[in-house]
Amino acid sequence: MNDRARQIFKPEFRFGLGGVSLGNEFNKHTDKEAEATLEGAWAMGVRYFDVAPWYGFGLCERRFGHFLHNQKRDDYMLSSKVGKLFKASKNISARAPSSPCRASAQA
Repeated sequence: MNDRARQIFKPEFRFGLGGVSLGNEFNKHTDKEAEATLEGAWAMGVRYFDVAPWYGFGLCERRFGHFLHNQKRDDYMLSSKVGKLFKASKNISARAPSSPCRASAQA
């Protein structure tokens, strides 16, 4: 590990909590359940959190933000993804397949 990586990934940031499940990707969770999960992780010493706009179309980021805004910023590390944008397709037609599965079945 180079010096910059050592500086960023201090021991307290080497174990983290990913946010995909709190974006309701696998099961639906209430805000209260998500808050309890984040509180439990914090109590156990988790200080690295990973989110993405694609995790529940922003739900994950909203939940993590709601929890982390009460924490001291220097006490945690937050990572996210960039580069993918939510935007409507300009290529919509009545004859276009409505899903990738239908598209592959028609091929």
